[in-house]
Amino acid sequence: MRLEDLDSKDWPQWAPYVDTLCIPVSRIRIPGKKPALQETKRVKEVSERLEQGLRGRLLLLPPIAYGTGDPASLRRYVEDVAREMASFQFHHLVFLTPDGVLDSEDREQGQDSAFSVVILEEGDVDTVTQSVTAKIVEIWESR
Repeated sequence: MRLEDLDSKDWPQWAPYVDTLCIPVSRIRIPGKKPALQETKRVKEVSERLEQGLRGRLLLLPPIAYGTGDPASLRRYVEDVAREMASFQFHHLVFLTPDGVLDSEDREQGQDSAFSVVILEEGDVDTVTQSVTAKIVEIWESR
């Protein structure tokens, strides 16, 4: 399910089963007015396929696009989003990103369990989608 396609009258039938929010994250780059779209398109395509494969349990939210060169600022913003999402009574929040920009020492040491970060690996979209799906299933099984 995608948030933008959600019909409020149909939501009550789905709500008991949807326990995971997924937020794609990608960097906006437009050097010299020439958009570098490969990363953004890849994140979008994988997240859309993920939503189709896990429909009924995962709600795909609009992406976070960032342009900052300061990863700490982005992490603070994402942590604020995660705190807000935690109040919505979903069990899992997954940020999908093409790189390690959301990693920090605290997260690497497992001190922050409010959300999970899944980094897209290199490879074709089908293989990457299968890998991400497996990681989300691991998250479900571990909590």
